[in-house]
Amino acid sequence: MAVGNVSGDGMQATDGVVDPWALLDRLPELIAVIDAAGLVRYVNRRLCEAMGYVEDQLVGSNIFDYVHPDDLAYMAWSWETRQSRPGEVGMRVHARGRNADGSWRPVEIVGLSLLDDARVGAMVMTMRDLDDGAALADSPARLRSMIDRTSDVVILLDADGNIVFANRRLTSHFGHDNDRVVGRPLDVILDPADAPAARSWLDELVAAGDRAATRARLRVRDPGGGVHQVEWHGTNQIDDPLIGGIIASGRDISALVAMESQVQAQTEQLAHAATHDPLTGLVNRSAFIDACAAQIAARRAATDPGDVVVLFCDLDRFKAVNDTHGHDVGDRVLEVVAA
Repeated sequence: MAVGNVSGDGMQATDGVVDPWALLDRLPELIAVIDAAGLVRYVNRRLCEAMGYVEDQLVGSNIFDYVHPDDLAYMAWSWETRQSRPGEVGMRVHARGRNADGSWRPVEIVGLSLLDDARVGAMVMTMRDLDDGAALADSPARLRSMIDRTSDVVILLDADGNIVFANRRLTSHFGHDNDRVVGRPLDVILDPADAPAARSWLDELVAAGDRAATRARLRVRDPGGGVHQVEWHGTNQIDDPLIGGIIASGRDISALVAMESQVQAQTEQLAHAATHDPLTGLVNRSAFIDACAAQIAARRAATDPGDVVVLFCDLDRFKAVNDTHGHDVGDRVLEVVAA
């Protein structure tokens, strides 16, 4: 799309057709046309007048140079989302744009991706002014601040499982630098052994459709090699124009998993102690009787019952070992025989 500087000095018509650029210059909205690289290709007169620029200052520059630093990540995510959805009118984004005098202007932005249209090949952005109250109430910076202060890790993934956004909890709790993980697969923060399970989980979420929600336990490996047990809750918001991805929130449950493992181990120890001799490790009398009863019942129920054989081993002159050498030696003899 070759636009460059477009003069709007007159609404000229050729063969009865109104010049569209002259028409855009007279609209009350602030309008900019941005190419796939983020470079400004056209701005209407209203935008220049409102923000104090000369057209030549803007055309050819990068649109993100005029975005407030606190809104930059949010705007970049919105930009990527719009690029992936050609022909759709995007969500309304509240951000701050830089005026020519350096002050910040709260605006509401709506983007329409026409990148796949050979006649345009660009993104069309319309902006309108917001009062300070509206900007504060729904500003990306405010929302980002709220998300950053939650106790859970919050990650936005695209449909392919790549990280689009991560809140500060990922850095403060797990040590992963956001700049190093954004744009990469979720696997980059996970224990490699859990990568297949993560892929299956995300595939399930995508296949389930709009607003489907599932849970998964996937371990996060921090840069130092430490492994954290994390319970993830994922929601498919790919079809939501405000989000356009999968929201994954994760909570570190390492302490809970350790407690569960400890309780499980203690339960198994108690069950073993109830059915085994503590000295030899062999089943005790109660467990032996139960095992024999189960075998007899099984044989009686079988069409070809067969026999139940019990082997009895006696230790000759064992009492003399205890009496002569003491019970400690006798216990050791039992341990050796049982082994």
